[in-house]
Amino acid sequence: MMRLGGMPLSRCLPARAGVWAAPLFVGAGALLIAARAAAADATPPDLSFEQLSAMEVSGVSKAMERTLDAPAAVTVIGSAELRAFGFRTLAEALAVAPGYFAFDDRAYGYVGVGGLAPIGGTNSRVLLLIDGFPTNDNVFEQALLGQEAIIDLDLVDRIEIIRGPSSSIYGANAFFGVINVILKTPAQLESGGQAWIGSNQEHGASATASGSAGPDLRYVLRATASGTEGADVTFDPQAGLPLGARFAGVDGTDVSRVFTKIIDGNLRLNLGFSERRQQAGFGLHGDVPGDTRSWLRDGDTFADLRYEGILGSATDYALRASAAQYRYDATIVDDPQAPNAIPAVGDWIDTEATITHRFSAHNRLVAGTEIRRDLDENLTQSNPLMGTFQRISDSAYRVGLYVQSDVDWSPYWSSSVGLREDRNDDQNRLDPRFALLYKPTELQVVKLMAGSAFRQASAFEGNFAQPPSFLTNPHLRPERIRTADLAYEAQLGAQTRASVTLFRYRALDLINQVLLDPATGSTQFQNIATAKAQGVDFSLEQAIGATLQLRASGSYARATDENGNWLQNSPRWSGRIGAQQQLVDDWRLGAEALYVGQRLAFDNSPIDGYVVSNLNVSTPVRRRHVSLSLGLYNLFDRTYAQPLGGVPRVNEPGRTWRATIGYAF
Repeated sequence: MMRLGGMPLSRCLPARAGVWAAPLFVGAGALLIAARAAAADATPPDLSFEQLSAMEVSGVSKAMERTLDAPAAVTVIGSAELRAFGFRTLAEALAVAPGYFAFDDRAYGYVGVGGLAPIGGTNSRVLLLIDGFPTNDNVFEQALLGQEAIIDLDLVDRIEIIRGPSSSIYGANAFFGVINVILKTPAQLESGGQAWIGSNQEHGASATASGSAGPDLRYVLRATASGTEGADVTFDPQAGLPLGARFAGVDGTDVSRVFTKIIDGNLRLNLGFSERRQQAGFGLHGDVPGDTRSWLRDGDTFADLRYEGILGSATDYALRASAAQYRYDATIVDDPQAPNAIPAVGDWIDTEATITHRFSAHNRLVAGTEIRRDLDENLTQSNPLMGTFQRISDSAYRVGLYVQSDVDWSPYWSSSVGLREDRNDDQNRLDPRFALLYKPTELQVVKLMAGSAFRQASAFEGNFAQPPSFLTNPHLRPERIRTADLAYEAQLGAQTRASVTLFRYRALDLINQVLLDPATGSTQFQNIATAKAQGVDFSLEQAIGATLQLRASGSYARATDENGNWLQNSPRWSGRIGAQQQLVDDWRLGAEALYVGQRLAFDNSPIDGYVVSNLNVSTPVRRRHVSLSLGLYNLFDRTYAQPLGGVPRVNEPGRTWRATIGYAF
């Protein structure tokens, strides 16, 4: 359930930020001193800052461009950084980007953006792309970012984190931004295998086969299986659990994934299958905490085909076609005598054609069309006492037309103007994006950006019914957002990069679950909520010598509802400091400290801010070599909590570890 109301901002406790931030910076300084002492015989990092500044991204405009030239604020995380820090999920990696903070509810991984992360919501306000394929499902419209994700992080070449509304080129769900995951090519992956063990009887293994058949055809096949019994789930004393609680055996997880990529010249085919089964007896869905009969399962199957071609010397085009299925199944024991069974299936196909034409070296046009057909949006609920008491069965279509013009008016000034029209069964939308760029030098840019975006109500939100306690609302309007950003990005010398972004947004018609009749307890999804925020995101990357790189980022967001009340699950301050150190014999040390400030639970009780530190040591993956990594998470065994929808908050696990060994043939 999404709740946006909350405590007045005057009751926020900003002084706590200093208490928590002190160990963040002290720890980073200690790491810097220790890492420099170990660097005498190390080898240089994978990419210099000059190379990173020249790196091109494809997710902002659906065409390649330098990050400094892109009409949006972009953070790029490469595969070497993913391995150096031992990130286990996409959500953990996304916390690298300023303005993003990661959290989970022991079942799903989430990200909050710009101070907005509604409790009980899904990741439906960010669009997740895998090699350009939109993965948000058509039942809940969610992006899967935690253990439930549809791909292994080892397959990722880089992640482009694009901040700001992007409906002008992507349509629905690109509300706060786009997460564009670029996978490695078969040539970048070696045949081999991995095995790992960890805390709470975690275990897993993967196998990769990479090869070629002919001069142009390359392929890779990867299969993964893993599981864990899970940590004990603990609750501090709170509303509904006045004495607190500890439950064992309610957090186990099993994951299986299979992925294939085939490249033949300009043709690329991705095929994927994933399934995650999670025990869920800890109050996430209003279930009875501690009842081991509660569980949930997510699964995805997809095929994505893409062809890229050239029409003359100045025109490129790309054609994409995909088909996907999302599966959800759960047993929720909210009544010990009548457990609810909730299966759901969503099937869809998506096609897109994009053309890029360069009128000159300083004038580019990107245009395209996207057609998506939601073939099936099906969800049912039943229990032994009532039988089947809810059934959602729907289908829909979406058609999008978009165009973007990028012009360099002089060596110093350039602009980008984009517009997309989206049509579905009963609604039309027009969403623009505008950016004006001033480049005083080749390595500095000031970006003034404005735009709008929308999110369509999901099939679940628009059709869910459980009379008399929950009534359907087929007339939900799309959520809307308007933003304005001013950003400065620069490479300051050979060893420093920095960015600062001032942002402001107003989100309208946010979908919230509301109480209709206190006497009967009946509720309904309605467009009632408004959120507004202003704040600043900042980042700094610093190379120290040839072997040590620091990356720090932070965000301040003052996010409120229409009455000026502090939003729930909205930290005013969040940040991260990470350091990568090359050690002897190509070993790499990665250490990070993450800070998330005080937030409000759904009952408006405060959730304390926290600092969590993680440490990872690893070797590179090389042919005919053994690779090793050891990760320690929540290094100092901090106790901290995350918000839930069923009870106010749940504690996160204490210190955990994972050790991995691999071999590449």
